[in-house]
Amino acid sequence: MSLLLSNSDVERALRPEDAIAATETIYRELAEGKAVNRPRSQTYMPVESKQHPGFHYRFKSQEGSGVSSGVWALRITSDMAGFSYTAGVKR
Repeated sequence: MSLLLSNSDVERALRPEDAIAATETIYRELAEGKAVNRPRSQTYMPVESKQHPGFHYRFKSQEGSGVSSGVWALRITSDMAGFSYTAGVKR
């Protein structure tokens, strides 16, 4: 079964101290060889935004799991990424 959560869903369901505890647990499990992850990958569309010159559509994903959680997590996000120019200087 898949459960899709938005950022606001997570903010309502997870307190910061719970997120810190979960992060500490998964890093410990990674060090012990009891967890796996696929580092974030990013794919950029080769077409520049007409509304925002210098920006391209970006799709990102990453995933992982540890033995204590019993959950496989996959995070997918998309946005526009690039550089803006102010007075001809790349920012």
